[in-house]
Amino acid sequence: MLIYFCATTSQSQTYQQSYLEIIQTIEKLGHKVVYEPTEENTRQQQQTMSPTERQAYYRKFLQHINKCDMVIAEVSYPSSINIGYRISIALEKNKPVLALHAKDKASPFLDGNISDRFLYEEYSPSTLKKTIERALNFAEQHTDARFNFFISPRHINFLDFISRKRKIPKSVYLRELIERDKLANHDYNE
Repeated sequence: MLIYFCATTSQSQTYQQSYLEIIQTIEKLGHKVVYEPTEENTRQQQQTMSPTERQAYYRKFLQHINKCDMVIAEVSYPSSINIGYRISIALEKNKPVLALHAKDKASPFLDGNISDRFLYEEYSPSTLKKTIERALNFAEQHTDARFNFFISPRHINFLDFISRKRKIPKSVYLRELIERDKLANHDYNE
């Protein structure tokens, strides 16, 4: 699996060792990790970027989210807008997310997230491997399958209309239709 890892750069001195342990654990389990450097100078570089560079940085982040199978975020420092935003985008794109926090660093806000693709777990060096293994198994069960779907312009116009009207992605609308029809078919067994 391709895992997108994110963590706050503002606390890299405090949590750098934890970040490295998370990345190394994922890689030892046979998965590829995409992440951006977590050093403090990266944050300083981001603050001095031109508008064009910031747009490119944002597009790169979106590409990482789109390509990954799962997002793992270290969220022990609770007031990082960037990490919360990345989690939200990942969930919006139906990516499974594991948010890891150190002991006594839980956030009531994240703890309240009830998305069926969101795991919020406490970890320590001794529990990290098992926690990540559980999350990867969870992600494998919640990763969407992709297939080509050809429809007429008339149907795509309707999907565009519904998407704008309900403010949801077209894929979410189609999933809802399938789920309703699945419930109506009592002879179907999962």
